[in-house]
Amino acid sequence: MRAEKSTRPNLRSAEASWASEMPEAPAPEIDSLAKAYRRWRSSPLGRITDRLEQALLIELAGAASGKMLLDVGCGDGALAIAFAGRGALVTGIDADPEMLALARARSIEHSAPTHLLLGRVEQLPFADGQFDIVLASALLCLVPDRRRAVAEMVRVLKPGGRLVIGELGP
Repeated sequence: MRAEKSTRPNLRSAEASWASEMPEAPAPEIDSLAKAYRRWRSSPLGRITDRLEQALLIELAGAASGKMLLDVGCGDGALAIAFAGRGALVTGIDADPEMLALARARSIEHSAPTHLLLGRVEQLPFADGQFDIVLASALLCLVPDRRRAVAEMVRVLKPGGRLVIGELGP
């Protein structure tokens, strides 16, 4: 159940102008995203890239301890676990049940408290202004409706919150 929409004209107008410049993405044709992630994370380049990406996203997110953080498209949970380890109150959401299973296993393995949900970025099941930090890494390239995705991330972000998007390609 959603709360009544709040009015945040500055965020809405900024999101509207930014999202209007983004082209629509094609639907992904990936047989098993979980298998692809496992292959990538086990490669030398994947390990280096993950380390650098994670360090940058943590820096951009700022102080996360005690803050409500939403990891949209959390995948196998690597970033969610990293933020939980830094004291964030982490919720992760992903559209792929297999990826969520990996995230749950990783959360247990690392004793990292996370709340993980199955869902799509285009229709986030959260109230307006619920999160201090909303994070999306390598997600928009997999989402057919990028405008809707960004609008939903902005909607669930608290006024003055931080939206961190790391993306592949243009």
